This record gives sequence, C-alpha cells and structure tokens, in this order.
Amino acid sequence: MLYDVVSFGISWLYQIVWALVALALFVALVCLSALMVAGAKALRATARWRTVQTELLLAEASAGADDPRAPEAPATGPSA
Repeated sequence: MLYDVVSFGISWLYQIVWALVALALFVALVCLSALMVAGAKALRATARWRTVQTELLLAEASAGADDPRAPEAPATGPSA
C-alpha cells in the first residue's frame, strides 16, 4: 500500500524526466545540424579561396614580360 502511494506520488516526475531527455536530444540534434551547415559553408569558402588563388598564380606565371601586370626587374645602376 505504501508503495502504491509513493509510486503514484512521483509518477509525474518520470514524465518530466522523459520530456527533458527528449528536449535535450532535440537540442543536440539542432546544434549538430547547425555545426554541419557551418562546416560545409567553411569548406566551400576555403575551396573557392584556393581556386581563386590558383587562378591568380597561374595568371601571374603565364604573364610574360610583355604583360604590364608582370613585376618589373629591379633597376641596376653602374657599379663603382
């Protein structure tokens, strides 16, 4: 009889605990999804940056002395 009273008295507590566990799992899932989206964006931005840098390096390498964008050779003066 005492067990029935105690069991009935805290039965609402189990529902709250299960609701909190479910809420915690949901929040963890949302945070994980947000982190995955942020990581994908970062990887995409890094890949784009590397592509641009590669294109710039190739353009610089293919630019000959005729190209005005090519770096000029240092001026050398008469030696004394």
